[in-house]
Amino acid sequence: MKRVLIALLVAVALCSGARLTLARRLDAQAAGLCILTYIDSNDNGLRDSGEPTLPNVSATLKSGEVIVANLFIAENATAQACFKNVQPGTYTVEYASPFARAVTPLSVPITVKAGETAILEFGGAAVGSGASAANTIIIPLTRPVRLVMALGGALIVMGVMLGLGLIIRNIQALWRRQTPTR
Repeated sequence: MKRVLIALLVAVALCSGARLTLARRLDAQAAGLCILTYIDSNDNGLRDSGEPTLPNVSATLKSGEVIVANLFIAENATAQACFKNVQPGTYTVEYASPFARAVTPLSVPITVKAGETAILEFGGAAVGSGASAANTIIIPLTRPVRLVMALGGALIVMGVMLGLGLIIRNIQALWRRQTPTR
């Protein structure tokens, strides 16, 4: 009876033009992958006791060339950030931080096993003065932010083209006035 009801609901949804998305079942096979960032005070590439969390780091989880997930470790982060429900397999984790130069590798391959949580540590050394880094605002490039940036860029280009067109039009009008008529 349950299968008939589910099949009926799927058929109605597909006939009405709805998009059918099947969710992945989360079970014991899923794994986790946590990212721990730190300021490597002595540039040794290892996390020593007392080294604080490195904020404003983005981490990208890739399978081959396909981006699986992104994380952003914010300024107020005190612990590790995790990719949850990762399917077992081999991945690459890439790091980026505007306020630190990498002390550890920026791209790390890792194999995630079923039911386990792997932890990767990324160390960075502070770049520039603390005052300039503290006054810099980080805006994650989410879809709405990218849309606003594209719209702003398009408006700037249209304004420049309009100004250029008006200059050319005025030059032509001036040239026509100076040309003698027969």
